[in-house]
Amino acid sequence: MKYSWSAGALLAAASSVAVQAITFEAGNYYADQVQAIAYSNFGTAGSYKKVTTMSNGVCNFGDQPYSGGLAPFDKEVS
Repeated sequence: MKYSWSAGALLAAASSVAVQAITFEAGNYYADQVQAIAYSNFGTAGSYKKVTTMSNGVCNFGDQPYSGGLAPFDKEVS
């Protein structure tokens, strides 16, 4: 019952948000355009297994550390 109340409260809160213009185009709904999206407290430090070599269909992996504001999504990953 608590789950149903939470979903109902979320729906009520979402329906109270005023959207000024909604456009339906090519099967998609679009709302007002935004200039930018800002993220905060997103990055973490850690490591992932990076492919270091490949030979005869066998991959060798090594630890690849990462850190930073948008880590690990601020660089290419393999």
